[in-house]
Amino acid sequence: TEGESNEEENDSKENSKESGGTKTKPKSKDIKIAKKIAYVLCGGDLSAPQLVSEQYLLDIEREAFLSLCGEQKTLERIQAMLTTGRPLRN
Repeated sequence: TEGESNEEENDSKENSKESGGTKTKPKSKDIKIAKKIAYVLCGGDLSAPQLVSEQYLLDIEREAFLSLCGEQKTLERIQAMLTTGRPLRN
């Protein structure tokens, strides 16, 4: 969407290396992945603390993974890892 492309454009502008270091700001794709991981680790959308089954956690993990697999940048990252053995930061 337009909002995401503007966000990605801003990320790439801000992604320049800090002086004297090698740290860069995380890209919007990295943030999106981190949010999906956090969602799964926290048990998804629960209204109150409760015990959940292993199957529930596997189901929300699969849902998060498949939603990411539907994105072009994820496919590019997977392809780069398979062909070069190195992660792609797009």
